[in-house]
Amino acid sequence: MASENTPLLPEPTPSSPRRSGRRTSLSNWPVPFLNRNGSSSGDAAPKQTEQRRTYALYALLLILGVGVGVGGTLLIEHPPKTRPPMVPPVYSLPPPTGLPRNPAYLMGPGKAAVASEDITCSDLGLAILRDKNGTAVDAAITSTLCVGLLNGFSAGIGGGGFALVSIPPATADDDAESPAHGDPEDEYAFDVKDHENAEDDGGVLFQNGAAAAAAGKNKPKPPARPNVMAIDFRETSPAASTAKMYKKDRGASQVGGLAVGVPGELRGLEAAHKLYGKVPWAELVQPVADLARQWQVSRELARRIRIFGTFMLDDPVWAEVYAPKGTLLVEGDWISRHKYADTLEVIAREGPGALYTGAIADDIVNT
Repeated sequence: MASENTPLLPEPTPSSPRRSGRRTSLSNWPVPFLNRNGSSSGDAAPKQTEQRRTYALYALLLILGVGVGVGGTLLIEHPPKTRPPMVPPVYSLPPPTGLPRNPAYLMGPGKAAVASEDITCSDLGLAILRDKNGTAVDAAITSTLCVGLLNGFSAGIGGGGFALVSIPPATADDDAESPAHGDPEDEYAFDVKDHENAEDDGGVLFQNGAAAAAAGKNKPKPPARPNVMAIDFRETSPAASTAKMYKKDRGASQVGGLAVGVPGELRGLEAAHKLYGKVPWAELVQPVADLARQWQVSRELARRIRIFGTFMLDDPVWAEVYAPKGTLLVEGDWISRHKYADTLEVIAREGPGALYTGAIADDIVNT
């Protein structure tokens, strides 16, 4: 995929037509921009244009579900607060081959891009950048929660994962209000738990370069501008688990209640948000809650339902969502997850802790 500028790769041949289902959303935020007085920035002197203060945050977020990975790479440059509508991306690449791995694609220049495994989720993340003036981490949070909704086989708030955030060096023109600036000690003001002794509300392990930022005496002083921040928020063992709990039945580690770990995804996203987020938490979660009310089944979700969904027909809880009319949903069907939407709205309103305490946590345990 390339921008509307000169493509970096040749245009597709007639045998490889463009396809609108690409999973990467790209916005060029083309000039001219509008200044605060409503005039076009194209009328301003070049020197004034060059003096615009921008802040770039490169973030690579990797969220791992159960055996499946979900990745997103984002590049942000904050333009003025008033922007024109997003320009639809122009594709100069053939569609995916359907093979286990597709070739690497080189994207053209642009102001921002969000990549996820579903174009709807990429668009939601891009909207956070464009409409909310969010950071890459803000966009990644929304896109990640979206993937957990649309492709629950890949990720979800019941699982965990990893995050890797890469921050460019500071410059004199950086926005002082950027979440990546300021006192580095403030970035660690919240509780970071020891991964091996994590409490029941989800343990999070930070790694800054080669040093682990754990709780208590093991927490090193972070550098003023770390180049890379790694967050490990994989699921952790429940408090009552033991080293011998699977000795009699090794299958219990994969199927059944004993196979369930303490979810880490929301705690990890919360930690990333406190470090590098800018948009209020509720505004990152609510778009996904709204989407959960109704969307269309994608080709990949339909394939997963077809392969693994036979049991759903006999289970009323699953059938309510994936077979509401007595047959499994197929590509293009409308699907709704109202109860999950309600859950996300509580999490948006009360914060990630709502999953670990209170009514939602009680329902998880009772289930």
